[in-house]
Amino acid sequence: MEFLIFYSYGDFSIWLGSFLAVAFLLMIFDYKYFFVPALWNFLLCMIGVAGLYFYRIDWHLLFIESLAMAGAFSVMQIFGRVVLKKEILGDGDIIFIFAWVMLFGFLESLFAMMFGGIVGIVFASIKNKKKVPLIPVIILGTFVEFLLGMQYV
Repeated sequence: MEFLIFYSYGDFSIWLGSFLAVAFLLMIFDYKYFFVPALWNFLLCMIGVAGLYFYRIDWHLLFIESLAMAGAFSVMQIFGRVVLKKEILGDGDIIFIFAWVMLFGFLESLFAMMFGGIVGIVFASIKNKKKVPLIPVIILGTFVEFLLGMQYV
């Protein structure tokens, strides 16, 4: 079924399929080990930048949105380390967010993170966990966003 979905996009499907495959691998790593391999994360960023340049007309705007979102999460990470004295966000998560915003855009990524936060809170309360990996939460939030049809806001 996924093959038919990617085939309908034409040349764009190679970029989209490879981007989502690497994102899925990162999701598995983050869920299992709370660790994201830097090489795979930077590969995701390179796929995102290449896809933006070749397939999106407004590539420079999405790149700036990605930098803005990564910067905002970097400030949150520094706040957690300095003020709260604990790790609330990893470096790999920020790089993943940068790449994810390149694919979906700023507003859609915010919706995905909002829905993902809800999914993460429900998951943490059911499993009685204090720590939830961010990348699976973002991907599940994006899935919920698409199910609700919010990507066309």
